[in-house]
Amino acid sequence: MNLGPRGQGRKRQHPEKAEDFRRCFHHSIRNPVNRADHRQNLARRKARLNKLCTPAPRQVQIQAICWQMKSNQRSVSNLKIVKGRPALVSGSPDQNTSAPNDAQPASNELTSQVFREAMSCVPAAVHVVTTDGVAGRCGATVSAFCSVSDDPPSVLICLNRSTRMHSTVLQNRVFCVNTLCDGHENVSDVFAGRGDMAMEDRFSQLAWTPLATTCPALDEASLNIDCEIFSLTEMGTHSVIIGKVLDIRMREPGDSLLYFKRGYTSVST
Repeated sequence: MNLGPRGQGRKRQHPEKAEDFRRCFHHSIRNPVNRADHRQNLARRKARLNKLCTPAPRQVQIQAICWQMKSNQRSVSNLKIVKGRPALVSGSPDQNTSAPNDAQPASNELTSQVFREAMSCVPAAVHVVTTDGVAGRCGATVSAFCSVSDDPPSVLICLNRSTRMHSTVLQNRVFCVNTLCDGHENVSDVFAGRGDMAMEDRFSQLAWTPLATTCPALDEASLNIDCEIFSLTEMGTHSVIIGKVLDIRMREPGDSLLYFKRGYTSVST
């Protein structure tokens, strides 16, 4: 639209074109054939628009393969972990997630005996864990020991829940880890229960000096770590006990006693 000198709107330059447009528009509305075509065009455009604007459904398929001992049926609700047969997870359409037709369960099952045999190939330091308190004095040979953190200083031990040592430690809430040296094979055997020696007799054969928790600390051990129980977690037949370190005593470095392939050995430090 053109504006006059004072901003007033002028009339259109070609009024006949506007009149022709109005006539064509009213004619198309009054004509039933044109109205039907118009509705069809609108319907087609609407369908095309909906097709373009509707997002494709997101398909994420998670497939798992399960082999059962009594049947070869596949099951996702009762998923079992089979050695050598990991579950397949797919998030892309071009990834092959189907199992091969000749897939069979692994022939060798992981048993406790196989696991123990494998762990015997891992050299481990030998320790005698002791405790003393309201439940009395007790000790046991363990190899499941390691550090957890240095802030705060903490370690963990694993004890069988069916043993006397386990119940005594839980009642006393304190324990001391005594790392054995080369030549302490007899000490390890005694506290492992070989020989059926009474608990008090086991302690009477050696020299002990209590530390902060009053737990027996072996004088001849290469390392004494005195702890109080911080947390406990049950796993299978054992309890994983994390202890907060309260005191440490170290001797001059020597040969450490190791247990490897069901026998004792040593390593020089």
